[in-house]
Amino acid sequence: DTYIEKACAKFRSDIRKFDHRLIVATSDRAQRLTVVGYGAECMSADQLALEVRAAQQRVRQKLRPQKRSSKHFLVSSLNPQAQERLAKLRLGLDQ
Repeated sequence: DTYIEKACAKFRSDIRKFDHRLIVATSDRAQRLTVVGYGAECMSADQLALEVRAAQQRVRQKLRPQKRSSKHFLVSSLNPQAQERLAKLRLGLDQ
C-alpha cells in the first residue's frame, strides 16, 4: 500500500501525467479512493486479468502467420486451360 501511495503521489506531481496513465489494480476500497485522489485510475484484479488475456490474444494474432489464399488472385478464377495458356505466355513458351 505504501509503495502504491508513493508512486501515485510522484505521478501527481509529474508533468508527464498528461501523456501517460497510471492504473492501479486493487480490490481494496480504501486504496482505490486514495489512488483516485492522486489522479490515477483503478481497476479490479479481475479486470486486469481480462485486459492481460485480451492483450495476449492480440499479440498471438499479430504473430500468427498469415495464410495466403489463392482466392485473392485473379488467375484462380480462370478455367484450367486459360491458366495454362497464361503460364506459357509468362514463361515465354508460347511463341
